[in-house]
Order: sequence, then C-alpha cells, then structure tokens
Amino acid sequence: MRWLVRLAVLALVFGGAVLLTFVDRARRALPRLDGTRSGAGLGARVEILRDRYGVPHIFAASDDDAYFALGYCHGQDRLFQMDVLRHLGQGRISELFGEKTLKTDRLFRTLDLHGVGRRMVAQARPEARSALEAYARGVNLAAGEASGTALPIEFAILGMGFEAAKPDDFLGILGYMAWGLEMSWVFDPLVERLVAKVGAERATELLPWNFGGEPAVHPAASTSVAHAPHASKGHARADLSLFDLSDFETQLLATVPALRASNNWVLGPSKTTTGRPILANDPHLGHGLPPIWYEAHLVSPSLDVAGVTIPGLPLVAIGRNRDIAWGMTNVMLDGGDFFLEKVEGDRVLSRGEWLRLEERVEEIRVRGGATERLVVRSTPHGPLVGQLLEDEQRALAYRWNFMAATDANEIEGFYLLNRARDWSSFREALSHFGAIAQNVAYADRGGHIGLQTSGRIPRYKPPKLEGTRFRDGWDGSEDWDGFIPFEDNPSSFDPPQGWLASANNPTVAQSSYYISDQWEPVDRIRRIHELIGSKQALSVQDVTRMQADTILAPARNLVPIVLDAFDAAPARDGHVAEALDVLRAWDFDMRSEVAAPVLFACFQRRLYEAIFADEMGAELAKAWRSKANLWAIMVGTVVERRLDHWFDRADSPEREDRAAVFRAAFEQAVRDAVRRFGDDPRSARWGALHTLTFHHALGRGSQLLALYFDRGPFGVPGHAGTVNKMEAPFDGHEVTIGPSTRQITDLGDLDASLAVLPGGQSGSPASPHYDDQLRLWLRGEHHPLPLSREAVERITARRLVLEPR
Repeated sequence: MRWLVRLAVLALVFGGAVLLTFVDRARRALPRLDGTRSGAGLGARVEILRDRYGVPHIFAASDDDAYFALGYCHGQDRLFQMDVLRHLGQGRISELFGEKTLKTDRLFRTLDLHGVGRRMVAQARPEARSALEAYARGVNLAAGEASGTALPIEFAILGMGFEAAKPDDFLGILGYMAWGLEMSWVFDPLVERLVAKVGAERATELLPWNFGGEPAVHPAASTSVAHAPHASKGHARADLSLFDLSDFETQLLATVPALRASNNWVLGPSKTTTGRPILANDPHLGHGLPPIWYEAHLVSPSLDVAGVTIPGLPLVAIGRNRDIAWGMTNVMLDGGDFFLEKVEGDRVLSRGEWLRLEERVEEIRVRGGATERLVVRSTPHGPLVGQLLEDEQRALAYRWNFMAATDANEIEGFYLLNRARDWSSFREALSHFGAIAQNVAYADRGGHIGLQTSGRIPRYKPPKLEGTRFRDGWDGSEDWDGFIPFEDNPSSFDPPQGWLASANNPTVAQSSYYISDQWEPVDRIRRIHELIGSKQALSVQDVTRMQADTILAPARNLVPIVLDAFDAAPARDGHVAEALDVLRAWDFDMRSEVAAPVLFACFQRRLYEAIFADEMGAELAKAWRSKANLWAIMVGTVVERRLDHWFDRADSPEREDRAAVFRAAFEQAVRDAVRRFGDDPRSARWGALHTLTFHHALGRGSQLLALYFDRGPFGVPGHAGTVNKMEAPFDGHEVTIGPSTRQITDLGDLDASLAVLPGGQSGSPASPHYDDQLRLWLRGEHHPLPLSREAVERITARRLVLEPR
C-alpha cells in the first residue's frame, strides 16, 4: 500500500510538472503586442493598434506596408492555423496528420486547387501580386520572431517547424472555399440513386426548384417559362465512396471557409430609424477554434477597409470601407457536372475524335508512412475521378467552374471589392468571381442598396438543360455551352420595397436558364421577411435581435397538423397526451430552457423516416439525411404541396394517410424524449440535448489535448431552420454549423459598426483572445469595429510600431 501511495504521489508530481512545462511553453509562445519591431521589406513606419479583443487596426503609408502588417498580425496570432490551411489547400495535409487524411489530399491534388490559384496570381494585376508578396514578408517576420521554442505549442506537439511563406502558398484555400460551395459533388450522385430507386417522376416531385421558386432572393424575377427536368437516361450509381471521408477529415474540413449557408439582408433608408442603410450578414460555417475568420482594419492611401479576413490571404472577404458595405450568402450554384467518358488506354473519345489523355504525377508525402504516387489523368471535361472511387469501373470526369472558367479570378475580385466605391465598381469587382458564387448584399453612404449574384453559371444546351444528372461525355451533345454572361446574372438595385434579403433560398422565381436545384429550406428567409415586415422602420437594435432570432417557421406549419391528427384519434398513451399539451402551449421558439423544441426536433426527424424510408430503403434514406438539410426540403415539399401519396407506406398492405403517419411519427418522438429525459416529457430541455463544443484541430484527435484546446459543451438555442442557425447532423444533436461571424453596418455611422466571432483572434489557448468573444457570440452580442482614427484610439488597448530595417 505504501508503494502504491508513493507511486500515486510520483505520478501526480510528474503529471503536474509536465502540465506546468506545457503551459509555460504555450505562454512563452505568445507574441509581444506592444513596443517597436523592425522588418526587412517594409517601406515606412506602420502602427498596429489593437482593441480589447485583440483586433488590429493597421495604419500604413502604403498599400504594401498595410498588407505586410496584416501578414505580420496573422503570423503572430494564427501561425499554426495558417500552416494547416496551407497544407490543406496544397493537398499536403497528410504531411501533418498521416494516412487518415489521404482521401482529402488525393481529392485536392486531383482537382489541382493550388495550381488554379497559381494561375490566378499569374493573371492578376501587378498591384495584387505585390500585395501577396508583401503579405508573405510580414508572415515570415512574425514566424522568424517565433522560431524555435517560441512557435505555437501545436508545432511542438507535432514535432514540426514552419516553412517560410511564399506569395502563392495559401491560394489553394480559395479552391477549397469554392469546393465547399459546390453542392454537386454530393447532390448529383444522390439524385442518380434516387431516380434509380423511385423513378424520375417521383424524384422530380421532391426537387421542385430546378428553375427557381418562391420566396426568391431577387424580387424582380425573370418571367421566362421554366423548363421540365430531363428524364433519366439510366446512368445510375449505387455509391460514391470518394465523398465518404473519414470522421477526422470531415471534422477538419468543417473548420475551413465554405459558405454553405448564410443570412444577409440590407435595409434602405425608408426601412431604418436612422434614415441610412443598414446591412447585416452572418455566414454559416463549421465551428472550430480558432475560428476561420480573423477581424482586421487596414488603412493606407487606397484602403480604409474593415471586416473579416482569412489567415493566409491579405484581403477582407466580408466587411465595409468608407463608401460601401457588403455581405455574402451562398447562391447554392450547381457549378459542376460528372461526365461519363469512353476511355481506351491513354485515349478518350471527345466529340467523335479520339484524343490523348493529359497526365500528371503527384507525390503525396505521408507522415509516418511511405510517399504515395498519384497519377492524375484528365479529359477535355476535367480530371478523371473514377480511380479514386471504390468499386467504380467506369471513367468518370468532373467539370467544375473553378477549373473551367479560366478568365475568372477571385484574387482580382477581392482586391477590387476592398476598394469599390459605388454600385458600378462593386459589380465590376464581382464580375471577376468564378466558383465563389455568392448573393452579395450591398449598401452605400449615398443611401443606395442592392444585391448582386456573382459566379460563373454554366450554360447548357437543349434538351438537357439542368445539371443534376450524370452526362454523356463522348459526343459533345451534353457539353456545357460556356457560361451565362455576368450581365445576365440576377441583380437588384434600389427595389421599391426598400429592402433585400437572402438565406440560400431560390435566387429567382423563374429563370430561362438553370442555376441550381440544391437550395436550403426556405424557413429562414420566411422568418427574415416576417421580421423585416413587422415594423415600418428598424433600428440597429432590431437587426441585432433578428440575428439572434430562434423562432422556427416550419413548426408553425407542422404542429397544427400534429394536433389535428390527434384530435381525430385521441392519444391513448399518457406520455403522448402530456407532450401534446406541451406543443399546444408552445410559441415555436427554440429556446434552450423549454421542452417543446425537443419534442418537435425528434418528431421532425421521425417524420422524415416515416415518409421516405420505405420507398427509398434504409441505405438511400440515410444517404439523403446525412447531407446538409436535403431531408428537411423533402419533408417540407411533401407536406406543403400535399403530395399525399408519399404517406402511403410501400411496405404495408394498409393505406396510410397523412394523419396516421403524423401520429406514428410523434408517438415515436415522445418515446425518444422519454428515453432521454425520463417519464415526464415536460421535463425535457432543449439546451441539455442541443449542445455546441468548439473543437481545435488537435483536440479532435486527442481527448487529452481537447481538455486544453477545446471549449464547451454549451447548451444553445436555435435550430438549422432558425435565423440564428444552429445546425446539427440528422443522427445527433451536437451543433456543428452556425454563424461564423456576425456583422452589422449602419451606413449613417460607420464607427458604430458591430462584429463578433465565435471564439477570438488568437489561435493560442494561453492568450486571453483565444475565446474572449465567445460569450458575446453565445448571447447574440457584438463588439464595435470602427473606422475613424479617433474612434479607434478610444478603444486601443495595445500599440505596436513596425519600422523598416
């Protein structure tokens, strides 16, 4: 026993010593944010003023010096995150994490994300290239100061150093952003499987928005006649395992910017209490620590721009300058297609002619393993991806606007957007966007508002005018016919209603050309419309409350149907009767502290299974429910359009109607709640089930490291369908996607602009800025992000000066 006690004491002492050494090492890696530094490549003195949240306001005498300083700040605060993003965009993430990320590297090398980024740099204006060079010098200054034991603790854990940054190092991240927006990777194979299972006609019923729908983003929609979807040609595929990434890969990629869902709205002078426009934006991404965005303000001769940046890129992605403000939501553009090819040896049949396949070799280094040799072969439609798929014997190429639109250039677009001064220069900047297709809200100090759809939209030849199915690639009959001219992209300016909004809903009511069939459910946009219409004029405080709103619109439609179903056949189970009383008293608010959201969320998922599992089969039903909110679209479509034949179960001789299916689904939901919370369903609490944990990349792979790097879990309100989007996977309730930043800009008072991050500016848990904005974000609050020097001085907490060496 004495020896056991001694061993326990020794273990505690040793463990404590290790912990103290670890914490001390992390603290020593924190950068100095005051004083004076000198750096080679700097033209003149630069001031970096940081507020209480560590947000840098950079005042420089030249544009390049401003970008140098931004690179320096990114390097001080987010060096490890930048290195992860660099490896990810270049298809080198397995150098850090080993074999478990090989699928990701194979995919991104095949798509050549970094190569397309280098093409953009070569084509960009000299000033944009100079900005990248200055930015890289700033990153390297910060990394040099942190070399050795002062590097962030993650480098020591992984036993690695930091490679000096080059100007084109991080451009592959633009490709990953675009890939995250491209829904066809998942959607098209699912449509193939759905058509094979239930037939083209019934599949089309569930996907009703090929050529637009309501409520639409642009109020002045095209009146062109919509085209009927193309019928199946029999090209069905049972599985595409390329997209079944490992859990670690899925979690890692969730923290990289892909604006899968977002809200933005802009109110004109007639709709605000200030008499000047107000613009709000909250892009929805996967959560993680540090957050993907980094707040910054850059001032130089041609710049006075503030908002969020991406570590690795010297550009403000979403924000405002002295003249305009902008915010982005995903168009949900279908910008890619799979082509079935005829390949013999090293040749491919293209438009009746046998052409030689292009070929390149990629070497993927793997941490702890052998280097892998990947041969990428390409047809005129794009790279062959079939060799990456298990059990796929056919030659399958992928054509994607990111690769195909060779005149598009997001680097150029963002560079110009940061300097735009009016509607005309704003649209000119967006005309350069290719695969980063966004509905971009606009407001200016002159009182104008607008919304422009960006991105290269593929143009199809008749009769196959939609893009959700696999296409024949050998005769040219189903090839793209270039892209829709940017001038024909949907656009709205100063609409009579005085406001505009988007939430990944259909871009237009009707269109003569195909945009997408992959919209989000219209729950959020309906609620946004309702809130905007609830007052004659809205204040900044009203807009703040809108961003935090957790009323669930579809519950208003579905709950009365549940109650009516049980009015016709009263519940015999006491638990069900108690649960129905809870629903009757509910105000449809997905608050954390009440029971009704638990009952409704469980019911909504059980309803999907009750409607579709019999026709689709368990495997296909699971595939659809695992991809974003496609399952919610299907449920909403069947209920709202009264497609009652879907309620009759294919595996039962009886004929079930809607009421019977609703009753069965709700009874099962009550059983789910009772299993989780006990015999009284009224004791359930949404916040106990609906939780959010902010994971760090290393915390995802180690429970021990998670204790240091992760934050949470937090019980949170909301739902995937609320304006304050808190989306959890179908098979669980842990939130994974939500507002990655919230911004509100009052064009009448730019110094009163508001912003917040779900975390903080620093990537180090040893820093107070690692999570100091987290409580603000959870409460739906913000911090100021002003523009004027006077306002910045009032909130300055740290002051650093960079001098030329």
